[in-house]
Amino acid sequence: MRTISLHSTTTTILLLLTSSCLVNNVKGFSINNNNIRLVARNHNIKEFNNVLPAENRRSTTTALSSLPVVTTASSTIIPLSTAAIASLVPSLLGYYKTEYGVSYAYGTAVASIAWLVLQRLPSYGSIAAIHAASLLVYGIRLNLFLLYRELFLPKFRKFREKIEDKSKSKGGRPSRTPFILGVAMLYFCLGIPIITTASSSSLSLTTIPFWSIDTVLFSKLNIVRFLIGTTWFGFVLAMIGDTTKSYMKAKEGEDHLVTGGIFCFLRHPNYTGEILGWTSNAVLSLLLGKPQFAVASIFGAMGINFVLLQATASLERKQKEKYGDDEKYQTWIQRSWGGFTIHSKQKPEEGVESA
Repeated sequence: MRTISLHSTTTTILLLLTSSCLVNNVKGFSINNNNIRLVARNHNIKEFNNVLPAENRRSTTTALSSLPVVTTASSTIIPLSTAAIASLVPSLLGYYKTEYGVSYAYGTAVASIAWLVLQRLPSYGSIAAIHAASLLVYGIRLNLFLLYRELFLPKFRKFREKIEDKSKSKGGRPSRTPFILGVAMLYFCLGIPIITTASSSSLSLTTIPFWSIDTVLFSKLNIVRFLIGTTWFGFVLAMIGDTTKSYMKAKEGEDHLVTGGIFCFLRHPNYTGEILGWTSNAVLSLLLGKPQFAVASIFGAMGINFVLLQATASLERKQKEKYGDDEKYQTWIQRSWGGFTIHSKQKPEEGVESA
């Protein structure tokens, strides 16, 4: 008789919750201990505490908690059209200065998509929020770094104008449209993984705290956490590389070969870090997303990584030509790793990165 009562209680609660999901603008629900949490379509949360019968509380809670999270939402956390606009609008800077289309537009686009996702999340400490925050911080940090270079380093202003003159020689500003649409598509694809994480219906990534590690080491949730952690690690590594090199160049002179700090181990930590960050970011879509999202994410990662791999190869060649006979350089390359690279046809003098 007790078993029948338990099943009846469980079934009744499930029916009520599922009905709410279908007709009362509720996206889904989850159950934790003796509490029921409803998540509305606007991502607001309503909690009901101590709702289960006291005599069957432990058994009923166990039975319900073993069930997967129910969700009726099939849409993404933000409309894909909104993400597309957030990618396109910054890219229009390319009409003003071509170089801005791949610098400030890059940072602004990924940060904008991340900010839009974060505004829809119910908890800033959730797995999905920590993932989105990685792109927000990356985009803001990148733009601040670019602004510093433009304001204080004449070399980069000259490089920007060189690109602009070359672009003008190929035609007027309307001729840049294919380029602008292309980079906007790239930025859109780079933002898809955080939309995927925040829209996943198989896991409660918008509500589960990032730091509540599962006891099962290789659970899907822990793998997601690891990939998000790798994304953060890569972007922080890139930040350390840019900051260290800029500081040492400003202190010792533009021709100074930076071999200290993180450069003791990695010759190009900024590029290596970004490759790690964007690759792990894309793998999350393979793990969580629909096939079309996974394809878009991989396209974005391949596009940006191709640029980074070529930049690494170009800088390796530039440093070898400039410092190849220096004993300090020869010792450095023996003890450090050059990072991921591919063959590049780009001439050393065409690269923006300082040796």
